[in-house]
Amino acid sequence: MTESFQSRIEKAGALLDDGKFDLCLSTMKSIWLNAGENSDLISLFSRYAKALNQTDLSVALERLAEKVRTSQTAIDENPQEVFEAAYHLVGERYFDIGRNLLQKCLDKFPANNTVRYELAFAQMSLGEFKEAIANFEQVLKLEEDFDTVLNLSACYALVRDLKNVEQTIKRLEKLANDDEERNEITHRKMVLKRLHYMASKKEFNKQDWFFVLYGTILLGYKAPSQANTKVDPLVDAFDVLVPNHNLKAIAGTLAVLKGVLRGLEIEPEAIEYYNTYAKPLAQVEARLFDISEDNYTGPDRPDYALMIMNNAEEIVGPHQAFIENCDNRATFAYALNPDIPLPVTPDIIGHLGQIQLPWDNDIKMSEDTEHSERILAESMPKILEIASHMENDAEVIGTVTDTVLYYNPKREMLAAQNCGIIRRRPEFTAEIHDHK
Repeated sequence: MTESFQSRIEKAGALLDDGKFDLCLSTMKSIWLNAGENSDLISLFSRYAKALNQTDLSVALERLAEKVRTSQTAIDENPQEVFEAAYHLVGERYFDIGRNLLQKCLDKFPANNTVRYELAFAQMSLGEFKEAIANFEQVLKLEEDFDTVLNLSACYALVRDLKNVEQTIKRLEKLANDDEERNEITHRKMVLKRLHYMASKKEFNKQDWFFVLYGTILLGYKAPSQANTKVDPLVDAFDVLVPNHNLKAIAGTLAVLKGVLRGLEIEPEAIEYYNTYAKPLAQVEARLFDISEDNYTGPDRPDYALMIMNNAEEIVGPHQAFIENCDNRATFAYALNPDIPLPVTPDIIGHLGQIQLPWDNDIKMSEDTEHSERILAESMPKILEIASHMENDAEVIGTVTDTVLYYNPKREMLAAQNCGIIRRRPEFTAEIHDHK
């Protein structure tokens, strides 16, 4: 390894010491993927993982670093340590580095099905679906098992190979042993149905993929600061370009939400906020609909409510209550990070990405509950005033019209207000990559 790479490792270590975890990670990954394994780099990654409480990964990497420190051929000579590090890297979603190490293991032990399966999973998670398919099929030559065929079916769906999606569903039906597995088959059949419906469209964007894989409505409203921004034509129209949303962006999103729900004849009778941070959003949406709003207190309620979250990740924890697609609630997340898997997918999503709302940092840095409540209370009337005017905004009206025209013919395949057909909300598996 050249001195320049060694210098970059030292800079990455300084970033870690300063608590700049994202910059540290991107620097380490760049070095590892371009220059290969180095004991100092692996040891630094171990320290980084420890700082993030990724204990098993930290231990496995330090064990590998010791081997590499004592031998230049350690990667070839210590497949067990390499595999354990790779396994935990994949488990913590460092798929690209994990994939590279797993490939080295497989090159040395091509008959090892465990290694091949883990490599295929890493490839699937990176959007390398054709490579994953080849490896999953190779694994299944030894023995059919439900999880491997399920992953294979997902990969075939993601390359839009409808014939093989159908064949893998038939294989799954022979392997299913319990209700959970039968529920997965029901979901795969709905994915296939949506793929058939969309078969004439040559290239899918993220709106198409969220519909096909999850039955989710993606609003697609551009924040005012990015609506007229010139971008690379290869950038997906539904990618977020401005992660910090101001009050006008929030107001426009909520105005679009109302218009889309009305256009699709999904009429909430009440608005819920999942936690305090989402209270201003719920209050504004309730005023726009002229209905009541309250906080979420449990899954049971007599009317039909729209539950609002700032971020889809907030649902983790009590998510079991939302897996069943009941007839008394739809779920809306203002933002969803497409790179983070979740146990349940919201019915409606405002934006894709890691969105910061104006009050987020102020509230997170404050230990004063009254101060936080005051910040949230002051935001609501400002957003409502803007949203009330923006219902007649050309950009809002255009987005509502386009969204309603897109989803209206697909109503029976959407999750929202459709519990008779879609009884369970699917997991969000974070497999929507920048591919067509």
